[in-house]
Amino acid sequence: MEPLYQCGYPDCNKVSELPIEKFCSACSELSRSPVADCRSVLNNASLTICPKCHKSIETILVPRKIEVINSNVPPQTQDDPNNHNPSSTVLSPTKNWNGQRTRSQKFVRWVKKNLVNARLSGSSAFLLLIIAILTSFFSIRGTCETVHIDQATKQVQELDQLVKVEKEDEVQANKEKDNPLGIGQANERKVSYTRMIGLVEGDDEPVEIPPAKILKGHTDSIWSLTLSRDDKTLITGSGDNTVRVWDVATGQQRAVFKGHTERITCINLSSDGKTLITGSLDKTARIWDVTTGKERFVLKGHTEPISCITLSHDGKMIITASWDNTARIWDVTTGQQQFVLKGHTNWILSLTLSYNDKTLVTGSRDNTARIWDVATGKQLALLQGHAEWIWCLTLSRDGKTLITGSEDHTVRIWDVATGKERFLLKGHTDRISCLTLSSDGKTLFTGSDDKTARIWDVATGQQRTVLKGHTDRISCIKLSRDGKTLITGSDDNTARIWDVDTAQQRALLKGHTNGISCLTLSNDGKTLITGSFDKTAIIWDIASGQQRALLDSHTGI
Repeated sequence: MEPLYQCGYPDCNKVSELPIEKFCSACSELSRSPVADCRSVLNNASLTICPKCHKSIETILVPRKIEVINSNVPPQTQDDPNNHNPSSTVLSPTKNWNGQRTRSQKFVRWVKKNLVNARLSGSSAFLLLIIAILTSFFSIRGTCETVHIDQATKQVQELDQLVKVEKEDEVQANKEKDNPLGIGQANERKVSYTRMIGLVEGDDEPVEIPPAKILKGHTDSIWSLTLSRDDKTLITGSGDNTVRVWDVATGQQRAVFKGHTERITCINLSSDGKTLITGSLDKTARIWDVTTGKERFVLKGHTEPISCITLSHDGKMIITASWDNTARIWDVTTGQQQFVLKGHTNWILSLTLSYNDKTLVTGSRDNTARIWDVATGKQLALLQGHAEWIWCLTLSRDGKTLITGSEDHTVRIWDVATGKERFLLKGHTDRISCLTLSSDGKTLFTGSDDKTARIWDVATGQQRTVLKGHTDRISCIKLSRDGKTLITGSDDNTARIWDVDTAQQRALLKGHTNGISCLTLSNDGKTLITGSFDKTAIIWDIASGQQRALLDSHTGI
């Protein structure tokens, strides 16, 4: 029989514990270590070195087994440390160790009986009442000790489940060897020891993916990037006024497009991958032939820098928005301006086009969003409600629902047909920097300067969960096509991969030496590309958890 240990916590010296166990969250190795304080077992976690994997990890202290002294022998006390007779009998707070009521308990019963029958004088009754209260106090203390034992016994029952979990984890570990992030597999996430026991808040550590190689070349930060539909070609726009074309498979640079005289702020690629459009602080947009690398047209008309740009789904129209408070519609074939959309009274910061190319929505520094008819260039609706700038917006695939994110820390859901606000989403504590909507339009994902991402139910406007982990503002966000994987990029120099169903972090991508400004995900969900203020772009193979290449042809600030 293993020895019992004396609890050293004040007022708890009658509760005995066997050695506790430490569970390594990295490899699930068990290491036994005795403690003298049973309450510290229930409320403490420590940083230690796992004897198996030798990693410095946070381990959880839990009671391994509870055994109570035999009913015919007094329990172990501080004055009798050598008494180690075990028993599984649970003590009653109203009886002594021989199963009989104590003198104090008999006295309390006698007092209650006489008080009820009113056979004592007032002063005697008062005196006896005081004595009864004091006696009951010590009796209650005994009850607390028994409750403490009951709580520990409950922990033992929960620990019995760990054996089953460990066996299941061995099976799951074999599956995760070839695919550690679980991409393309059903959700069989490993149960955390700490979460199952319920002693300490927190989740399993995510897989950390380090960079494999860093290449340098650009002369300024990367501000925008886009990926071709076949996932073979990557295009980056930089503060060095150039656009670069890359081969995703090899990480080699194919071409450099020069023409802009100031920073590239936004880029967009046609569905066939042959036509590229770029916007710049030089107040112009340009149309490029990706195959030849030649500039087709320079779109002039804006009087201030171009902030955002998009290409119609049929590839026939270009829409540009500017700090000159206007949006403009251009013909791709001729490069001619078709409409100037006027109405905003301050910079346009965001725009989105419906999937049928009929409706355009712009968000502005004037705190409003406006809905436009693309065919006529006329304003259809003015959406007012935000108290500060609208930084980002998106439309549902059916074009019926609009989502806007603002400097005022809120997100709003609008009915496009009526222009009415459906829901006001509150929760973020800083600017909404980015957002994206699931393909079915039911789930909204938002990123904020408050360092969190949040998941919302569009039908009810209710927040589902908060994703915490980043240590600086979230700058960009992307959802996989199947809606199961969310990627966030941050000014903390990292990107993080989240499981949408469980809201758990799958992987931490480290490699950049400055904030991540933009990111994109391949159509098959296996390749992630991030652009950074450190002048590099990194291609990550997130399916296998290995980085495939680092594009660093931008030669930075």
